[in-house]
Amino acid sequence: MDIGIDLHFSLDFKRGGRNILPGLWRRLNGSLLSCEDSLFCLALHQRRFGKPLCLKNVIDAGLILKKYQDILDWDYLFKEARSGRMGSSMFFLLEQVKIVFDGEIRMPDLKPLCPSIIRRKLAASFIRRNIFSVSAIGNAKKLYLKAHFLLYDDFLEPAVYVLNIPQEQFAKFYGLKQNSENTNSLYRKRIAYIFYRSIRDIFRKSRHEQPHD
Repeated sequence: MDIGIDLHFSLDFKRGGRNILPGLWRRLNGSLLSCEDSLFCLALHQRRFGKPLCLKNVIDAGLILKKYQDILDWDYLFKEARSGRMGSSMFFLLEQVKIVFDGEIRMPDLKPLCPSIIRRKLAASFIRRNIFSVSAIGNAKKLYLKAHFLLYDDFLEPAVYVLNIPQEQFAKFYGLKQNSENTNSLYRKRIAYIFYRSIRDIFRKSRHEQPHD
């Protein structure tokens, strides 16, 4: 019998050698992640794989919270979110859970995860406008770019991520074939390619919006 294995690696991109979730392996329940660390995985996957409005992740997070809300270690969650600079990502995920599950789940005040009132308001507004929008499906790339700077605890880190984007995400974002020689070459010159694609997209958009006689 064939058995499929969902192999997970690199929960976050390399960030100056800092080890995130240092207690993760110690907290394993047998071969399963703790409920708190499972939530971190879902939050980090939303930003790493360019799917900040992934309903599957939101439902998974909500079901985890519903099952373990009486025993979930919120102190650990908040502490690790702050020390690993993952607070905004966790806030973004939990705000979606609050909307989708509409009061079914008890949560503490989420402000400590994202102390910036501006970032919180922008994130909440973005989620409410787009989480149930049919047009969001066709505008996934544009929405990801808008959400990208809401998923980090400062404004410099997401810019650094764009410059050091993992190759698989680079290929997916630009519709390139994974692991081809052409993609490998473009990835090595990614800064120039990102600039080129940005200028090209702006030019095409301006041509499309020009009035026709």
